[in-house]
Amino acid sequence: MVDARDMTSSFSLNAKQTYIFYCVLFCGLYFIRDILGVNVSYYVIYTFAGFIVFALPKKQVIAFIISIASFANAGFNGVFSCILFCCVAVKFWGEYKKLKTYSCLLLLMVLYEIFHYLATPLMPIGYLVTHIFVLPIVIIVQQYPQNFIDKNLIVDSFIAFSMFFVLMTVLQMSMEYGSLGALLQNGFRSNEYTELQELKTLSGNQNYITSLCSLNLGLCALMISIRGHKFVYIMETIIFVIVALLTVSKMFIVVCVAFTAYVVFYAYKRNIRTGIGLTIAFLIAVLLAIYFFGDTLIEMVLERFQSGDLTTGRVDIIKSLLGYMKAHPLTFIIGIGIQNPYYYLGHAIHSSVFEVIGGWGISGLIIVIIYLVGLINDSRKAAFRNGSRPGMLNYLPVCILLGYSLIGMLFSSPYDLLKMMATIYAIQLCKDDKINEI
Repeated sequence: MVDARDMTSSFSLNAKQTYIFYCVLFCGLYFIRDILGVNVSYYVIYTFAGFIVFALPKKQVIAFIISIASFANAGFNGVFSCILFCCVAVKFWGEYKKLKTYSCLLLLMVLYEIFHYLATPLMPIGYLVTHIFVLPIVIIVQQYPQNFIDKNLIVDSFIAFSMFFVLMTVLQMSMEYGSLGALLQNGFRSNEYTELQELKTLSGNQNYITSLCSLNLGLCALMISIRGHKFVYIMETIIFVIVALLTVSKMFIVVCVAFTAYVVFYAYKRNIRTGIGLTIAFLIAVLLAIYFFGDTLIEMVLERFQSGDLTTGRVDIIKSLLGYMKAHPLTFIIGIGIQNPYYYLGHAIHSSVFEVIGGWGISGLIIVIIYLVGLINDSRKAAFRNGSRPGMLNYLPVCILLGYSLIGMLFSSPYDLLKMMATIYAIQLCKDDKINEI
């Protein structure tokens, strides 16, 4: 049964302020711990997250739990997953009378992981517990009536949490280097950055930050196209680009080229004047990037393209995975567990396709494809039911997420599937939506 407070099309001013207040407090705990150096226990953060779930209306709770998925590298262990699941299950009790077919496939993914853990308990129990509790949270979110979900709030909130996450990483590294200027000279590929990761602060490794920034480029582009006030999203886009450049990632250059081509093509489809204007804007942006970062970050990226393996060892890792599976033919059917390649081979599989093939076998790959098709198609149908016709930019965020995952990972962390819901709800956004500012 849908909460009566969630039946309205927009929040009252007090409700919006309350959501902002709780989110600021939640993020503030990380700022106090990692920047001010106060010893704030993870369990204080976990408990406060549970309190937020109970304190807010359901549509805001959905926005909150999808947004905190951007903090996947922030100590969200099995204990937090269990606490969050219990709170969400109680909060949404009565909402999931009938499961959507594609959502049930997530339960199969849980069963795969339980089976592999029982067969060969190599991975820490915390990883298994995280899968057991986070994937059902994704299922609960997917069952909530989409007519009562505030998609604008979800996307805005996710962008805001992502921005906080990357700025926290920038701030911590600036403190390590001694200045922001030194950070812009050295980027995130240094011993200091490795040491920061070992402290388990609110920060992500280079691959995670690149994927998060890339995803938010798509979300910001969509919001720029449907919102009247665009300045904030343009500034957020610039920040995400600069932070992603700091990772000195080859893949981000590929993402930027594909993103630019996609958006420019969309602009020309609308009208030639818009296309020409956007083309000029992108050319200016490229020239500015070269001017400010040409002899530092961009040069470092180009050096990575010119030296070493273009795939950074990914092909060799996939070959070792397939070699192991060839020696154990049954694994082609059921896999070896989504987390287990690290323990069998000593490496994570940096490709969502081979990640699934190695983890759950060909049968798992079929399940994943059916799940993704069902998830995207359901959102598309919901958009049409609400009188919206998704355009190219509506699909851009999910295209970036899935495209990047081809050389990254997607299913090893169940929080990534929760994060994916931001891109799914983005499919339903349109200019005529009533907007709840956050």
